[in-house]
Amino acid sequence: MKEYGVYGCKDENNKPMYIGHSGLSLKQLECNHRNYFKYVDGVALYFRRKLVKNGEKWVFGWLHPPEKMTKKNAKIIEGKCIRQFNPKYNIDRYPEKPKKYK
Repeated sequence: MKEYGVYGCKDENNKPMYIGHSGLSLKQLECNHRNYFKYVDGVALYFRRKLVKNGEKWVFGWLHPPEKMTKKNAKIIEGKCIRQFNPKYNIDRYPEKPKKYK
């Protein structure tokens, strides 16, 4: 099982602008988001465009530190954080809905 964590990119007022999950280090995440345009296959997410345009002082940090879990569990935790903090640049509020058991 791989280690995943949930990260947030916070503005200068410490307000989360974007929340995601990953198995990468914070340094790798920040590099990927800030430099997406340098890669041939880089995806220009709405958040990434705003980060390049306005986010020079924005800081990446863990909201839920990496631990061994499935990617699906990481998405569930990510979704809970998104709904709790309501970050401006997350479009999908439910990246992974937990299944309801009867």
